[in-house]
Amino acid sequence: MPGIPLTLIALLATIDPQARVMGPVPPPTAIQSGIDASWARRPLEQLVGADRQVIGRWFDGSRIVGTETATWLSPRLVAAQLGFLATTESWPEGEILHRWRLIRTALAGQHIVLIRTTAYPRQSLGDVTATAAADARFLGLAKATVNGTTTGLFTLVQRQRTRTRDELHPPRWWDMIPELTAIAPRDQRGALPYRPQLGDYYAWDTVLRVPAEAPWRGDITLKLIAPRRERTAVFAARERPAPPTPKFNLDP
Repeated sequence: MPGIPLTLIALLATIDPQARVMGPVPPPTAIQSGIDASWARRPLEQLVGADRQVIGRWFDGSRIVGTETATWLSPRLVAAQLGFLATTESWPEGEILHRWRLIRTALAGQHIVLIRTTAYPRQSLGDVTATAAADARFLGLAKATVNGTTTGLFTLVQRQRTRTRDELHPPRWWDMIPELTAIAPRDQRGALPYRPQLGDYYAWDTVLRVPAEAPWRGDITLKLIAPRRERTAVFAARERPAPPTPKFNLDP
């Protein structure tokens, strides 16, 4: 079981599990949630929780489904993934803290959001014959605001085109964001399998880097503004619970 040196116990008890910035050590409840997910054999992607917000929807002919998302690579999510991988890959003592510090140094205070935008065929109620995608061109995100302040830099990191929605690869932030290579699963590194760019289902993954001086605190309202539409994600600040007693080993 992964552990953390005893000298950090007192500091760990003061860590806010919903912290907006990465502190010197990871929040223990987030680590434990990753450990629990690994033991339960849950998929890694399920760790995102409230750090992924739906920003766009699509009617599939019978129901409306969320197809566009904004995923904040929060301190909680990074710590949960470290706990998950430490258990799954049997990391040595101290590896969680080592990788946390690598990521914290690489990010240098900036905040990262991975944005997926899509263009799918239109479906009609009672008629599931797909028409052509309404807009098969990527209309690049032009501006972002955080709590009303314009900020951030967009980088398009992946584009896909497939014949069905199920063929689209989910966003793999550990491959798309160089600062997060320390949380890349051992069996999911490197390029995705090649697929011909054919079909009417399009997806684009864009990384938004928000500088450290941006107003990234409290309830975070992120607005993503493109030429034809505006998307909004709200990452709500939650009340801090009482410090828990971590179940993972704290002995060196």
